[in-house]
Amino acid sequence: MIAFYAMPVLMLALAVLWILQFVFLMSLQDAILPGRHDKILWAAAFLLCPLLTPFAFLLWRKVKLGEKSA
Repeated sequence: MIAFYAMPVLMLALAVLWILQFVFLMSLQDAILPGRHDKILWAAAFLLCPLLTPFAFLLWRKVKLGEKSA
């Protein structure tokens, strides 16, 4: 029964994470992304695989942009 109540909360958290990461991707300057079509490829990945892409993008941000975790 707890899983029944926890599922909407987890889905909402994933949706918020997805939106925040997608907005961050779209706000990046083209010079930050190394390839010519990287932003379009990331956007396609966000749309085609919405469950895994935000986490992959978080990992890419940490490695590529050198962001430190809070």
